[in-house]
Amino acid sequence: MFRKKEGPLLWGIPLVGLLVWVGVSIYSGEEEAWDSNAFFIVGLPTMMLASAVAGYIEPNRAWRWGLGAVCLQPVALLLSGRIGPLLIVGILTFGVIAALCVGMAYLGVGLQRMMQRPPPSSMTGVDLVACYRHPIQQRLQKQFAPTHNDESEFDS
Repeated sequence: MFRKKEGPLLWGIPLVGLLVWVGVSIYSGEEEAWDSNAFFIVGLPTMMLASAVAGYIEPNRAWRWGLGAVCLQPVALLLSGRIGPLLIVGILTFGVIAALCVGMAYLGVGLQRMMQRPPPSSMTGVDLVACYRHPIQQRLQKQFAPTHNDESEFDS
């Protein structure tokens, strides 16, 4: 089933996208939200931010949050009765907007993983140099390093 974090995101992210579409349409007086500059100045960044936050909160299958932000907008467009010859262009535009939101969702995932990464362990300068040595160089150094058995022969 779904995790506790997923439930509100599964209905919340599409609701944000729908509210952006309807809100910008009402604010601008345009039937299609993207006919207004407010959609690209306020609406699209809002959907992208919501997708990034959702990707940060729930990183599993983050593509859902980007698609979810856009999934109800074509429904709202079709319910408004604005079906015309540019319907294919509109669907392609929804695809581009969804791709932007999916990208932002994965940016949120990356930020979440970066924030959870443990800090680098404290290393001395010698250890740091040893970490970046070539593997063959490390193997040769181990092969020709003195062992305790060699030293005991000289002590007697």
